[in-house]
Amino acid sequence: MRASYRAVRASPIGRAGLVLLVIGLFLEAYVLAFGPTPQARLTLVEGKLTQAAQVSRAEANNSNEGGSDFVLTIAPPRGGAPVRLTIPAETIDRARILDLIDRPVTAEYDGVHEVYALSSLGQEIVAYETTRRLRAARMQDWAERGRILIILAVPLALLALFRAHRHGPG
Repeated sequence: MRASYRAVRASPIGRAGLVLLVIGLFLEAYVLAFGPTPQARLTLVEGKLTQAAQVSRAEANNSNEGGSDFVLTIAPPRGGAPVRLTIPAETIDRARILDLIDRPVTAEYDGVHEVYALSSLGQEIVAYETTRRLRAARMQDWAERGRILIILAVPLALLALFRAHRHGPG
């Protein structure tokens, strides 16, 4: 087994296969660890929406990811530090979010910064289920990318193993 691993690792093709395998497994693990947060585990914040700015995900995350988010600033009613949260622009239109500025809102978020549900004065603006489905679809895209990389990695590793056994060491 160790000799097979060394043979794969010694080959540039095999190393490429191992790198793809590691990245693919990382993406799969990421999806399992950071999928949508169950509603029972969300954190609640109430306060006045003081700011809302639309930013591209590529700009916000320094990535190639498309789409945009709204960055919301919510000031708690009893003072305290304002809370900055993000909500996918696909879940709410720009005019609606701008209408909420200077109004009381309630946001359910994942404890980090991502809003799953938003309401104002008892009226549901963004439902948890809408955001959960959107985030689940995004995670599914990452999982598919991981599976593709794993599928590409296996033949490369097998080719390197075959070539090493066929040509022998050295």
